[in-house]
Amino acid sequence: RDLSALPRYWTYVRALQRAKTNGDVAVPVGDTFLFGLARLAFGDRTLHVAVAKSVHARPHSAVERVLLRRWKSIVLARDEATADRLARSGVRSAFEGNPLVDGFAAPSSDTNGPPRVLLLPGSRSEAARNLRRLLGVVELLGAPAVWQCAWPASQDESEARRAALDGGWSMESAAFVKGRHRVDFAPAMFASLLPRADLVVGVAGTAHEQAAALGKPIVTFAGSGPQSTTARMAEQERLLGGAAQFVRGPAGQVASVFEHLLADPAERARRGRLGCERLGPTGGGDRIAARVIEEFCM
Repeated sequence: RDLSALPRYWTYVRALQRAKTNGDVAVPVGDTFLFGLARLAFGDRTLHVAVAKSVHARPHSAVERVLLRRWKSIVLARDEATADRLARSGVRSAFEGNPLVDGFAAPSSDTNGPPRVLLLPGSRSEAARNLRRLLGVVELLGAPAVWQCAWPASQDESEARRAALDGGWSMESAAFVKGRHRVDFAPAMFASLLPRADLVVGVAGTAHEQAAALGKPIVTFAGSGPQSTTARMAEQERLLGGAAQFVRGPAGQVASVFEHLLADPAERARRGRLGCERLGPTGGGDRIAARVIEEFCM
């Protein structure tokens, strides 16, 4: 399928070449392949934000490091360890921060009440099926908590309601209810809910990284779609450096691990610190913008 799509790549390159008339510098954000396409059009006036690669999960291959070294453009890595590895390979690299973690309010929590737990079913088409699994975990938990589901704006809210109803939950005042369990349903409110959460349980991607950066410990398990396979969730656990715990067992085992975290504030704090250390400080977007100006406009 990749080979059959080659004509589309050349169409994209031609579009980039035409874009040179409207811009002077390219800043590809992603993987080395995208960086290569941008260089075909913009040459040395390209700065790469390499958020798709990390020594902790998916490191740059030897071939990629050779290409990055030969291209000589600056590569801004997604974490300090990756920048160091690239530098040792002769690549012009630096870590200015991860732009994925910008744009959130300062983390906070209510120390007087029960822990606030945020459910993250992901933002892809399988979100409803993943929500059904998350609600199944909630049913098995007995510890007191405030449960909230950050439903993505990219998916139909009716699909979430249908999944909950199929699992035996009812809808009452913008919340899913089943027996003594209540989960507030909050569509398109992820950015406001995350800073106030104490824990996260989910099968998301970028949202988990953002949670880790804000010091929120995460419990994950394999979901039902290609974005939350066992391999991807295990890779994410390595990427987040202890902030996330991937549970390979059934819902009961997920609930057991999560109940332990609910009852252990010290362990939650420890994992939160690990996430902050791995993702780095906020403000990366501003520092990357300043680096672009420094490299090409001064």
